[in-house]
Amino acid sequence: MESCIVHMWETVFARFFCPETELLYEFITEKGGNAWTHLPPPETIRQQIPNPCGWGTGMEDSVLNGGTALDALVTYYNRTQDRRVKPTADALFRGLLRCADGESGFVARSVSPADSKAHYIESSRDQYTHWVCAAVRLYDSPLCDPTQKEAIRRVLTAIARRCEQQVTPEHDYHLLREDGTRGKVNRLWGELALHEWLRLPLFYLAAFHVTEDPHWQALYQHDRNEALARSRFTELPKYRMYCFLQMQYSLRTLYDLDPDPTIRPLLCELMTRLAEHGEQTAIANSREYRKPCYRKALADRFRPWNEVEPLRQGLFEGYLYDNPAQSERRTDFPTFYPVRDIGEGAIIAALCPNRSCSADLTEAVLGMAQTLAEMDFPTVYAPLYLACAALFGCSDV
Repeated sequence: MESCIVHMWETVFARFFCPETELLYEFITEKGGNAWTHLPPPETIRQQIPNPCGWGTGMEDSVLNGGTALDALVTYYNRTQDRRVKPTADALFRGLLRCADGESGFVARSVSPADSKAHYIESSRDQYTHWVCAAVRLYDSPLCDPTQKEAIRRVLTAIARRCEQQVTPEHDYHLLREDGTRGKVNRLWGELALHEWLRLPLFYLAAFHVTEDPHWQALYQHDRNEALARSRFTELPKYRMYCFLQMQYSLRTLYDLDPDPTIRPLLCELMTRLAEHGEQTAIANSREYRKPCYRKALADRFRPWNEVEPLRQGLFEGYLYDNPAQSERRTDFPTFYPVRDIGEGAIIAALCPNRSCSADLTEAVLGMAQTLAEMDFPTVYAPLYLACAALFGCSDV
């Protein structure tokens, strides 16, 4: 493995991975610090401050990032048979399990390192998607032991049951918050963006795959064709790359698990077009943001969440949404999303079956990783997704 990729992976686990919770947190606020020292205390979390999603606090995407990391390790193992990855894969899976309730099917975004329990009550379809796709990939890998398989069956069944009970007209098709109220980012049917339509059938398909219960198969087949029809596009909307990554995960999981040959041409068409877009974006952004003029912006450090004037987003279903997310302030952090897009775009390309990563894409991933290796990078997303892209096959092993 290229030394800059090894450095990215080591950076992620040295700065952003908490051994007590075995989860990845999002940003550091001081040189040499860890990403969990500034997180909200449990009592603040229980009060849903600053918002019920934990946006901007540093603990909103642990499942999303941990799921990607686990999936990358499983993919790497399937390519190389390198058993040295199993201890890290096991740790990442334990962290994901810590966030998942095998009875209710609720998947928290993260938990507090202070007590390994406190969490915000609103998750998102994004977190569920990364949990489900990583769990299915692990389940089908020789890395997965019988105890892990049983845990995956329990959680995926609980998630599917939660969807069946809650994603109904009465709830406006929302997967509800933990307290039974609607949240802002949990709708799974109805008024959705193009990249979101496959999530509900995906969750049912995953439950069927690990249980062989025909009830989940029937629910999947009931929703699949409409979801696929709604996922078609002539031109790609202007979504952020993480949206396309979740769409590609959904498409690839259907491709791997659904044996129906009639849908495979459409799945391949959509995946190929997403892969081309991801690759082009990764190459263009890498060439641009490796320029010396961006070095200072790349190294700019986030402040603790409670020292940031929040974006006021009002009340929704009984909770205040004050969002101190610094990544959303493009004038302050102009490189955050473009650099994150490089690794995510490369993974989108690598997820497309029967398609190799180009030399230009490999150079984009390695070149950006080399640039970041020369600095004390402040957020988890760029180094994590660059390292994962390499594990998915966007570099020589």
